[in-house]
Formats: sequence, structure tokens, C-alpha cells
Amino acid sequence: MILLGLVIAEPLYEWLFRRGLTQTDSLSLFDVVQITAIVLVFYIANRSRQKIDLLEHRLRDLHQELSIKLSETKD
Repeated sequence: MILLGLVIAEPLYEWLFRRGLTQTDSLSLFDVVQITAIVLVFYIANRSRQKIDLLEHRLRDLHQELSIKLSETKD
């Protein structure tokens, strides 16, 4: 995914540069797109981390329940 972003970034920047959309005093269109992409990547990373945490919690609960059931059958 990162490689795809890098492959797309250069042609996009060249296209914007040829049309004069990157030559401004404030943020250029490319800067806005780049910052938006960075924010999106952080959002996806955070969301993935939250899902992994939830999955680990569910796995721990299942393991605990399984241990309890197995200990009951041994008695």
C-alpha cells in the first residue's frame, strides 16, 4: 500500500506542477492531498490497532472460558 502511494505520488505531483497548482504562497493542492493522505493513514492505523485490541480481548475471554470448562470436566 505504501509502495502504491509512492508510485502514484510522483505522477500526481508532476501533473499538478505542470498546471501551476503547486506554486502558491500558502499550502499547494499537493500539500493538501499529502496531508489528507497522512491523516487517513493514521486513521487506518489507529482503527486497525483498536480492532486488534478488541480481538485480543475476545481471545483472552474465550481462553478463560475454555480453561474453566476444561477444569470442570477434569473433576
